Amino acid sequence: MGDMREPGAAVPKRRWRVWHFVTLGAIVLAAFVAILLTTVLSLTRPVVDDAETFMLALRDGNYETAYARMTPALQAELGSARQMEQRFARLRPTAWSWNSRRIVNGIGEVQGTATFAAGGSGRAGMQFEKIGDEWRVTWFRLDPP
Repeated sequence: MGDMREPGAAVPKRRWRVWHFVTLGAIVLAAFVAILLTTVLSLTRPVVDDAETFMLALRDGNYETAYARMTPALQAELGSARQMEQRFARLRPTAWSWNSRRIVNGIGEVQGTATFAAGGSGRAGMQFEKIGDEWRVTWFRLDPP
């Protein structure tokens, strides 16, 4: 079974229908959103990694590591790793998740929630400043229930 047209007849042109344009537009938009999201997440990844390091240190009671991840100004405000432990031991996080992350003008920030060893969950957040090649904590917040 071959072509049923008369010999020499012109092949009819396929026309683009509205749904073709809508489908193509949706595919292009989805690709753009995926590229944009991937770019944003990769640019803020260093801040999130440092937030994880800081929170892991608090969870494990390793206040020396947490203290070392802070800016000199915040270290001076808290005094020492030992004083930090005395002040924040009751707020020890056991789990956390970040639902907001951003870097604007060299200042990084993460916001989310944390679950605490004493029970319950509340807000958590921290801000970072880039000092040399490292992001350092300029402030942090742990709001228990």
